[in-house]
Amino acid sequence: WGRDTDNPFFNPIVEVLGPPPPASYSPDQWGQPDTARARLAADFTDVHIERGVHPWRFPSVQQAVRFITRESPMPLDILGRLDDATRTRLVAAFGAAFEAHTGPDGVEFGASYAVVTARRR
Repeated sequence: WGRDTDNPFFNPIVEVLGPPPPASYSPDQWGQPDTARARLAADFTDVHIERGVHPWRFPSVQQAVRFITRESPMPLDILGRLDDATRTRLVAAFGAAFEAHTGPDGVEFGASYAVVTARRR
């Protein structure tokens, strides 16, 4: 997954818990072509990066919140580590973020992704 500026799966986490600490490695860096190629250069050739946007759709804010709090691995892990008050604030922040993407057909937004393929030397 890429790091979008408007991501209702990620922004509420930053809003409630603060930004993640700086790190030399994070999964979203694979979406940066120069970084992906540099990481693979020693052992791979023919590095190809396909970028796209995955459409997320939920019939309602409640269904989106249900997904993020019961099915999505990273938020589930985070929610499981929080005290009750912070967990409640984070779930409310997810609801507000999804509400901002609500239209006549429910909750809809896109999430950037990259698929990196390469040939092992």
